[in-house]
Amino acid sequence: MSGKISLTTNLLETKLLFLLYWWINL
Repeated sequence: MSGKISLTTNLLETKLLFLLYWWINL
């Protein structure tokens, strides 16, 4: 269960980093 939560938060962090990177390069 905790592994699944860790994976989910990792995906969310990756998504946020990608959005931030995309926004900066807009």
